[in-house]
Amino acid sequence: MLMSTKKLRVFALASVSVLVIAFASVTISFTSSAALATPSRNSDTSPIPPILREVYKVTAGEGDATAINIRDGNCNIIGSVKINTIVTIRGASDSNAIICPATDGNPIKLYRLSEDGRRKKGRYIAANNLVKRNAGEAFNENNQAQVSSSNGLNIRGEDCKLLNETDKSIPKALPNRALVTLRDPDNVKTITCNIPVDRILYTFEMVEVEFQYKKGKENVTATGYVAQENLKIPDNTGRKIIIIQ
Repeated sequence: MLMSTKKLRVFALASVSVLVIAFASVTISFTSSAALATPSRNSDTSPIPPILREVYKVTAGEGDATAINIRDGNCNIIGSVKINTIVTIRGASDSNAIICPATDGNPIKLYRLSEDGRRKKGRYIAANNLVKRNAGEAFNENNQAQVSSSNGLNIRGEDCKLLNETDKSIPKALPNRALVTLRDPDNVKTITCNIPVDRILYTFEMVEVEFQYKKGKENVTATGYVAQENLKIPDNTGRKIIIIQ
C-alpha cells in the first residue's frame, strides 16, 4: 500500500511538471509569434501620397498692383510674380497653409507653390492673391488653347498612359506654343493622373482636347488628355493649329 501511494505521488508530480513545461512552451511560442506579427514603428514603409497640384491665377486681390509678393517659409519676401500668371499650388487647403503676422494686425495665409523637386526651399503666395482656374478657362472663344511648356506637353489617354505607348505614330508630346481644341465645349471633361516628376509623385488635372498630327502624308485629328496647368489663352487667336510631324 505504501509503495502505491509513493508511485501515485511521483506520477502526480511528473504530470504537473509536464503541464508546466507545455504551458511555458505555448506561452513562449505565442509571445514570439506576436512579436513577429507586430510591425516595428521604425520600419514603416507606407508609400508617400502624391502631391495634389491645383491650378490658380494670380490676382491683385482688392488692390490695383501689377505684381504680388512671393515669400519663403518664414514669411520673408523673396520675389514677386505678375498679375494673371497661372501658378500651381501644392494642395491648397488649411492643413498646408502658413499663417504670417501682418503689421496691420491681419494675418496673411500663404499657400505653397508646387515645384519640380529641384528647389530646396518652398515658395509661398498669399491666398487672397489667388483665384482657382477651371480647365475651360484656359481656352478662348474659339475653344482653342496654347501649350505653354518649354519641354513640350505629354499626351495621355483615360488610363493616364502616354498615347505613344500604344500607337507610335502619335507624338509623345505637343511642342511649346502648339494649339489644341477643347473636345466638347459644352461638357469640359477632366481626369486626374498621378505622374512622377523628378522622382516626386504629383496629381495633375488633365483636360480632354483634340490635336492634329501627321501620319505619313495624312493629317490626323486625335483626342487625348493634357495637363491644364500647361495651357493658356493663345497669344494670337488667328494662329493656325500646328500639325505635329
